[in-house]
Amino acid sequence: MARVSALQRWWRQRLSQRWPKQREVLLDHRRILVLPSRTGAGFLLLLSLMLVAAINFQNNLALALVLWLLALMMVSMLHAYMNLSGLRVIALRAHPAFAGQPVRFELELRCRGRRPRQALQLGWWGQSAQTRLDLRRRGIAQLYLDSERRGWLRPPAVCVASTWPLGLIRAWGWIDLDWRALVYPRPEPGSNLPAGPDGSSLSGSRHHSAAGDEFDQLRDYRPGDSPRHVLWKSHARGGPLQTRVLMEPRQEQRWLDYSAARGSREQRLASLCHWVITLSARRQPFGLRLPGLQLPLGSGDPHRSQALRALALHEVES
Repeated sequence: MARVSALQRWWRQRLSQRWPKQREVLLDHRRILVLPSRTGAGFLLLLSLMLVAAINFQNNLALALVLWLLALMMVSMLHAYMNLSGLRVIALRAHPAFAGQPVRFELELRCRGRRPRQALQLGWWGQSAQTRLDLRRRGIAQLYLDSERRGWLRPPAVCVASTWPLGLIRAWGWIDLDWRALVYPRPEPGSNLPAGPDGSSLSGSRHHSAAGDEFDQLRDYRPGDSPRHVLWKSHARGGPLQTRVLMEPRQEQRWLDYSAARGSREQRLASLCHWVITLSARRQPFGLRLPGLQLPLGSGDPHRSQALRALALHEVES
């Protein structure tokens, strides 16, 4: 297995030097290899035995059958090549994921001309095919790759293959696309919210508004105040014209501090990742402090993505 892995690495290095990474690749005669499949290799062995027997017994009918089957295999080789020739593969999106989860990569396939493509097999280089599809003009394929640690995940080359129409010939193309996926730290639930050394990890603030439901205080009437909040009964008894000011529920603003977390670097990032997900689900504003980086208080999906990205790329080479 070690020799096979070394041979695969050497072969991929040679192909990478010849064809650099691209976002879009066209399969042509320089990128398509055509070889007999396992079934085709057994078929050739059978034809060889039939040929020896036909020559030995001087049977012209058996010899004609061998030549006809061999011609059929040659025609199958041409169809297998044409099934891939002119196929354009485009890298679309690489979806983020958490460490330990499969990462989803999306690519688009386009056919040149009106000739449909049959029984296309797609997978990673050195692995079995993950998906099979037929194309009329264009289609979207999805490939998955396991992630082990946070940071950027660069997938191996994509292999597009086909054994159509008879399964005797395997045509395949090696495509090294220029794409990568972001892998977030694996969240560790059950961790306590880290508190800063000065105890400032949690701060509360109140926001007053006339749209809340909880009574807060009274103030003098101002033009434009809602009539529903004016104390008309008190004013009818001779009191001043006042307005009730209601407040929204209290929102806690939290600071997630790397220096306050416990454990190794990866354990701290995993704990912070857990709290980023938890506070985002609760729609509570939070800020993030990392060595050399500070994200201000915020909420919402963009803020969540920014915080997870910062955790994923903390002290990671690009």
